[in-house]
Amino acid sequence: MSRGGKPVARGSIAAAAAVHALLLSIGSAGYGYHRDELYFRMLPPRWSYLDQPPLTPFLARLTTHLADEPWALRIPATLASTLAVVLLALLTHRLGGGIAAQRLAAWGYAVAAFPLMLGHLLLTSTIDLPILLGVVLLVVKAVDGQPKSWLAAGVLAGAAAYNRLLVVALLAGPRRGVARARPARHAAYAVAMARRAARPRRRGSADRVPGRPRAGGHRIPPRGRRRHPDVELR
Repeated sequence: MSRGGKPVARGSIAAAAAVHALLLSIGSAGYGYHRDELYFRMLPPRWSYLDQPPLTPFLARLTTHLADEPWALRIPATLASTLAVVLLALLTHRLGGGIAAQRLAAWGYAVAAFPLMLGHLLLTSTIDLPILLGVVLLVVKAVDGQPKSWLAAGVLAGAAAYNRLLVVALLAGPRRGVARARPARHAAYAVAMARRAARPRRRGSADRVPGRPRAGGHRIPPRGRRRHPDVELR
């Protein structure tokens, strides 16, 4: 795999990702739940919540099948942050970076404070790390002569809405690249796929607005109650 004669630094990228995962795994069992982690753990399974898309709470609940412990809850965070190391290095390669640049990107990211801070907790920001990098990588490929990557970027951007809506701000940046897309229909398909993928998320959000009726005729009470209506107490 190469671009313009520049190979991918597979060994260095793999080593950086492995060290990053090891650093996160060592500390995963050293402390209890972060307040956001406990909140995600307590949320019942739904398509949407009053203040939260469903992906991160779904991952939190999924880890309870392995063990209902903080270290198990943080496995998705470790995997997401480790994948981000690889994606950043691949993005560097795609932008024309050689072996040295890819190594710098991979190792710099692997030992940087911000990825290590987010990677040791299951937060929405942690899951965003590989998703947003994946969208950027696909958009760069599309603008750089692989128009079919627009479709994959659209699907991934739509799926990102199940975690946070930050992807909207991200995609607001490459407007010039979208306008220059050839054929332009691929960019239009990407937007359509993103909207379609995010449709259940938008529909679920509308059903969860306080005071609006939900399916079955039940109404969500307005704010003011002490107990969060989405939290399942046990």
